[in-house]
Amino acid sequence: MRISIIGGGPSGSSAAHDLARKGHEVHLFEENSEIGIPCHCTGIVTKVLWEHIPKKKELILNELKSVRIHGPSTFTDVPLSEFVLDRAGLDKYLAQRASDAGVSIHYNQRFTGVQNRQLMFSSSDTQSPKQADVLIGADGPRSAVAKATNIFGERRFYLGVQATASGNFVPDRFEVWFGTVCPGFFAWLVPESESVARIGIAALESPQKYFQPFIKKHAKKIISYQGGPIPWFNKSSKQFTMHNGLPTYLVGDAGGLVKATTGGGIITGIMSGQLCAQAIEQQTSYEKLLAPLKRELWLHDFMRSMLNKFSDADYDHLIELMSTPKVKNILFNHPREFPSRFLCKLLLAQPRFMKFLPKTIM
Repeated sequence: MRISIIGGGPSGSSAAHDLARKGHEVHLFEENSEIGIPCHCTGIVTKVLWEHIPKKKELILNELKSVRIHGPSTFTDVPLSEFVLDRAGLDKYLAQRASDAGVSIHYNQRFTGVQNRQLMFSSSDTQSPKQADVLIGADGPRSAVAKATNIFGERRFYLGVQATASGNFVPDRFEVWFGTVCPGFFAWLVPESESVARIGIAALESPQKYFQPFIKKHAKKIISYQGGPIPWFNKSSKQFTMHNGLPTYLVGDAGGLVKATTGGGIITGIMSGQLCAQAIEQQTSYEKLLAPLKRELWLHDFMRSMLNKFSDADYDHLIELMSTPKVKNILFNHPREFPSRFLCKLLLAQPRFMKFLPKTIM
């Protein structure tokens, strides 16, 4: 069975690796001449990542011990253990791991559509269309695979803008800002070291309006810019279809499988790629295997919808409630990927969080 994967990011390479190890003929098509370039990601992850891929020290640029959460007029520090990755290095490592497992990687291949189970590409060579028995879309938020197979659906995006910049930073602490500094999402500062950090914001519209004053305040010199769309998870979105007899799967950002609270998609992308490979190998339902992950993403969406109704006073009150030792201990011991494991514990530790529940029905 010939399996074709469009996109060489973490989700595509993870699916490719697992399928090739099971003996499938796997072809991965990357539109750029180099995997991992350009990079549009902040690259901060929790320890959950190492449950899904080997922990490689060379991929870790920095280890973080706390996060400073800023409201409009207050802040609190919460202990944690997280990692700042060499984001391009992660993509290259996962692609090489897939190649070592037997995956054929094709560069400079821009997917343009499907015709009678033939995959069409715009490329610099003169190769003919590629035959596929299974198609996996791992081609990012605006997935051409999803569009070509009619499962793109209704999507909303945050627009992220980020700069890698020089300055003076606390190397083991990242920071986030909520409220009017960036309505509807948040701003961040993630240090790579004492002198370099990734600083950015995301917004539903006009991100530059909020980014420019923020970066001027926190950076000395811009080294490079990054940015791009961040999908907002939609619980009704589809990640599988039979398109003219061609089984088609969506993984990672292409399937909208991103945490709405943070915009993070590295770990959920890798998880979905692995689940997709499992579904194909076992000839079982991908949607059923995805259901537990999608429930967690629905909770992230629930929290994001609530946060988007907060006033500045609400954010300050939230941060005040988060400042208690019991709450900080729960947050330290429960990575944010799985809110089902800690939300009830938070309510028991700090019942005054219940004050915010009416925001969910306003």
